[in-house]
Amino acid sequence: CGLPLSKIVREEHHQARSTQQPPFNLASMHAIYSTVPSACLVSRTRTSPQRSKAPPQGSSCANVPSACKTRSTFSGIPFHFQTLKSPTKKNHKHASRSPTQQRSLKLHTLSEMSSVSSAEDPPKSGLAPAGVLPEGAMMALPVLGAVIVNSCMGTAYTWSIFLTAFEQSLLVSRASCSLVFSLALAVFSGVMFFGTGVHAKYPTHWVAALGVALAGTGILVAGSIPTFSALIVGFGVIFGASIGIGYGIAVGTANMAKTNKGLITGLIVAAFATTPVFLAPILRASVLSVGPHATFQLVGKVILAMAPVVWACFYFGKVQIPMPSKLADDEAVVPFKTVATIFAAFGTGCLGGLMTIAHATGIVASFGGTAVQAGMAVQYGALGNYFGRILAGATCDILGPKVVLFIAATGAAVCLLAANTMFASSPLAAIVAVIVCGVGYGCSMTSYAVLTRKMVGGAQFGKYFGKVFLGYGMGAFAGPLLAGYLFDKTGGYTQPIFVAAMSCMLTAVLLLTLPKYKE
Repeated sequence: CGLPLSKIVREEHHQARSTQQPPFNLASMHAIYSTVPSACLVSRTRTSPQRSKAPPQGSSCANVPSACKTRSTFSGIPFHFQTLKSPTKKNHKHASRSPTQQRSLKLHTLSEMSSVSSAEDPPKSGLAPAGVLPEGAMMALPVLGAVIVNSCMGTAYTWSIFLTAFEQSLLVSRASCSLVFSLALAVFSGVMFFGTGVHAKYPTHWVAALGVALAGTGILVAGSIPTFSALIVGFGVIFGASIGIGYGIAVGTANMAKTNKGLITGLIVAAFATTPVFLAPILRASVLSVGPHATFQLVGKVILAMAPVVWACFYFGKVQIPMPSKLADDEAVVPFKTVATIFAAFGTGCLGGLMTIAHATGIVASFGGTAVQAGMAVQYGALGNYFGRILAGATCDILGPKVVLFIAATGAAVCLLAANTMFASSPLAAIVAVIVCGVGYGCSMTSYAVLTRKMVGGAQFGKYFGKVFLGYGMGAFAGPLLAGYLFDKTGGYTQPIFVAAMSCMLTAVLLLTLPKYKE
């Protein structure tokens, strides 16, 4: 406009102080110099009739041509510029564009300049930047909250302790009892699939607390009403939905870590297996003493008491899970074959693992194990699941998730086939197979999150992980149900173990067909 920049800056600063608005900052000056050096500097945005008056005579902005007086800001508010340069050979390409194309170009410039300004300005809400965990000691609060959430949701893996007790109490078949567990995991994956990005629209601390409260309510309903329908609704539907909410928050928290993502993901996801590891003896004794329904009521009350603790961890940790990012113009679309392969590998791996873990007590008993050995089988599988998640989190940063998943799948398949053929009457072989399958399943729950992030990119993780996790839901639904059906048909676990082994082998083959990592 032919005016000295320093004079306009001083005038802008004076107007900002007089209207109690944030002053012109260095990031905006840098954006003006580097991005739009030929643009007109114009007056601040006027959003009310009182602010629509013309600037006083004598001010530096009074002489700005009317064609340039468009919306603007010098403090992070969106603005537009309108250049006065006439079309020349140098800028003829931009001048010949249509109005729609020119508006798109202005918006693109706006996004670049806004990103520069927001990077310099400190967050005003008290939250850490969306998508980033706080650094230092404050990072422990959201991580602890995610661990507590997954520990509450890990009650699902104690189902094998209640399996025979509910079967006798409600007078239903093994397949019917297995349907409850399968339904809970299917609802879990369905919420993960359809809820992608939904929980990011609301404060994370409230969503996390809601998930824990729903978990306690569902188990209370299943324990308070001694019917099979209440078990389906309470454990299968309400508790299953709460797992989807809580697990989505926990994994989203792990994805926000700047460094050691594999290790932090392993620690958070491993918490899902802590409940059967440490509480299996207590729950087993309670079932024998007061029955499965009274035990469910006690567990539901304990989980409900954890809801305010979770709320406090995420609230004072100042974390907000971000919305999934939109695909950039220069970012390649992830091939459908890649996503479908991860989906299928996740599903077949979890099908084989859960066919074993959900029926661990019955498998050890069918191999000639004592009542004590059969009762401890749940804890053995949970120990393998727990340490497999932590081990996978650490080794994924070194070997990569594809290698970790391939080793876990082939190891589980070999152990299951060996136990089913060469050691068919050895309880020790059955226990070893349950432990190895637990390790493989734990590796899957950690490594597929890391694998998805590496294959699709961190910005698109939230968008694609919900789709991939639907494969887990299908495998989790079919695995325990199929094992119970084959047990009712054959009276043993020989066929279920063979199907589980073949499923793990198919997982290994699918992993070999994946392309190179994107990240």
